[in-house]
Amino acid sequence: MLLGLYSEIARAPVVAARQFIAHHGYSATAQGIRECRAAIMRADCPKALSHLTAFGDFYGLSACRDLLFHTQEHRTTLVAIRALLDELSLDLVGLHVEPDVLRKFQARFPDDDSVHDLSMWHQFEIENPQTFVGMYQFWVQKRRA
Repeated sequence: MLLGLYSEIARAPVVAARQFIAHHGYSATAQGIRECRAAIMRADCPKALSHLTAFGDFYGLSACRDLLFHTQEHRTTLVAIRALLDELSLDLVGLHVEPDVLRKFQARFPDDDSVHDLSMWHQFEIENPQTFVGMYQFWVQKRRA
């Protein structure tokens, strides 16, 4: 089974943006989204929001509405995913990551089985917070008896 979940760590700029939006009262209208994006791109904007310009969704109205103005979003961590997999008797088959991310991970954790260890990936994500900026995408299977 392939699953996709939002990363609490990687989505920190989105959380900060939602607080910024609420504080400034930007609406989810086309005009409100345009004004919000302009404010985020200004030099005097909080540094935590500068990472948002790396999101492709930041630049389209509908995508930006979903990214920043969505009324509810659930995020998680790799530690919580590990606990959930254990509870459901599922094994991690692998994470879907770009080849350069995998090379960097394997250089940091050279043990052959480390790619299947979510605690290692959690440590890697702490060191590289934008690793799962889109979401965690991973394959699981039923644990063999």
